[in-house]
Amino acid sequence: MEELDRIREVYADRARQGLDARWAAGDAASRFIYAGRRRAVYQALARRGLLPLAGRDVIDVGCGDGGVLGEMVALGADPRRCAGVDLLPERIAAARRTWPPMRFECGDAAHLPWPAASFDVALQFTLLSSILDGELRDAIGRETMRVLRPSGTLLIYDFVWNPTNPDTRGVGARELRRLHPDREVHIRRVTLAPPLARLAVQVSPLVGRALEAVPVLRSHVLATVCRPAPRSA
Repeated sequence: MEELDRIREVYADRARQGLDARWAAGDAASRFIYAGRRRAVYQALARRGLLPLAGRDVIDVGCGDGGVLGEMVALGADPRRCAGVDLLPERIAAARRTWPPMRFECGDAAHLPWPAASFDVALQFTLLSSILDGELRDAIGRETMRVLRPSGTLLIYDFVWNPTNPDTRGVGARELRRLHPDREVHIRRVTLAPPLARLAVQVSPLVGRALEAVPVLRSHVLATVCRPAPRSA
């Protein structure tokens, strides 16, 4: 519970400082970053043969205000088959107002209130990096896989490094594979580092795209976690 209380306090402090305003939809750098993330997610889902998402059950673990689930609806997901969980009640309240057909629960991601094998697609977007405690990361990984169907896919989007935020710990390829040792984990570096993106888009989005093409300048990973393909005889 100490780690959960720490996370609550960190986000409360961010709200008091108004730091979340940097990620408002009207901000040019945020639009650039979100657009790049959407392209990467689309490509990852397409490679898994999951598009369109119609007829699939989707859960977002650490769903915030439901914005990522809204992106899944744009890819064909039925809102009535979407669900999310978040630790912060104010974010769940906002999600319920925006997406009334979806099921949202306020609670701990290590104890999800859904039966085993309930979902075809699970999402963890900038969730793990907010958790410093390794045991809690492990528990959330196990619990997410519990509610995912055996043939399901988990998408993890998170940053590898963020030296300006001591309240977070990045997530690298080694840890993602450690969290899911019995699954195939396909990892791709994505997203121009936000401080660079904020500078680049002041010049032109084309400058941002050019910089984003340089792998070392990408600060995040997009991981696709799925059951290994059967070996041919």
